[in-house]
Amino acid sequence: MSRGAGARGDRGSASIELVILAPAFLLVVMLLVMAGRLAIAQQTMEQVAFESARAASLSRVSYEARSVAVGTAEHEVRAQALRCTDTPEVELNNVEAFSAPPGEASNVEVTVRCRVDMADLAIPGTPGSVTVESTQISPIDTYRGRGVGGGGAGP
Repeated sequence: MSRGAGARGDRGSASIELVILAPAFLLVVMLLVMAGRLAIAQQTMEQVAFESARAASLSRVSYEARSVAVGTAEHEVRAQALRCTDTPEVELNNVEAFSAPPGEASNVEVTVRCRVDMADLAIPGTPGSVTVESTQISPIDTYRGRGVGGGGAGP
């Protein structure tokens, strides 16, 4: 028995569907890869900011805390293999915390920013790089000597 005329009309439709749907599927996969890369970059930046704030909180004076925070951020970005387009920006937001007298609770706050390269994904309409930022707070030891400028107070 011969097939009906309707069966011949479907011949080759799977190929056309594949040609139409494959680019859309690839775009969805690439967007998932980009979202994953951004999530990992944000998590890494939070870790970098935490380590930088913790290292800065162990300093006795503000200028030392700033240089320690910058050095720690640069080290952590390299150690975590975060692909920043340039060196991370580090802000020590409340340097007055180091002038508080011993016995008074205070915190150091560090913000770290990094532009993460996304150009290799080549997704149409997406930026070539994205800025990822995190701010973390770490307490300064309440009874440790502190100072503002040249020398630290206390042992």
